Amino acid sequence: MSEVDQDNMIRSNELEFGSEGGLERAAIATRTAASLTNSLTWQALRAPLRMQMLEAIIACPGVDARALAEAISCSAPRLYYHIKILVNAGLVVSVEGASRKSARGPSATSYHSNMNEISAGFFAGDPVTIKRAGELFYAIAEQGLAKAIDSVNEPGCIVDFRHEALLPQEVELVKRHMAEIRVVLATARRRRHGSKVLVRSTVFVGLCAISAGSPTLPDAPISTTRLQVEVENKPV
Repeated sequence: MSEVDQDNMIRSNELEFGSEGGLERAAIATRTAASLTNSLTWQALRAPLRMQMLEAIIACPGVDARALAEAISCSAPRLYYHIKILVNAGLVVSVEGASRKSARGPSATSYHSNMNEISAGFFAGDPVTIKRAGELFYAIAEQGLAKAIDSVNEPGCIVDFRHEALLPQEVELVKRHMAEIRVVLATARRRRHGSKVLVRSTVFVGLCAISAGSPTLPDAPISTTRLQVEVENKPV
């Protein structure tokens, strides 16, 4: 399915949301309790691109439209369409920089999130919420896997796929390593806070060990993490 077809499908789904006034009223509630339990939040984030935008804005508060479009490889019209949905849902706030607007046009608008992070509770709740989270994770994982495969020829790219049965002690070892990766990710995000610069290189790190009824594997994913890492450009 092309990007245009995907956007058209998303637009048709979003016609169910109600009037602009309804969106604004729902957005006020969303600002105080953002969760996939909230139907407006779910409709805003059911497109993986918008989830990616929200993650980028949380990681880099104050990022402008131009940097955001470059970082996620998105055209300006498509960016503004999707970012408006995040704003209407109360997940993102746009701020115009008057001093820069004459020189940079619409890109002078900067974006901030109402959340400091996407917590585990964001995806928890009743069975409907859990189902929504599953649909979103599958969509993100599918998109990330496709990008990882497409990027195998890029410098510094490492793509490694394994399907193995693990012993309990091996599962615990993998969990500890994934915890270390999350610390690296958190440090990188803190380093970018306030810098208003988004990196363009994205590494998808996914680990999922699922085997129903197995005595050696958990019945749920160990961890699935998307990392944005800065590639150092050294002078030749």
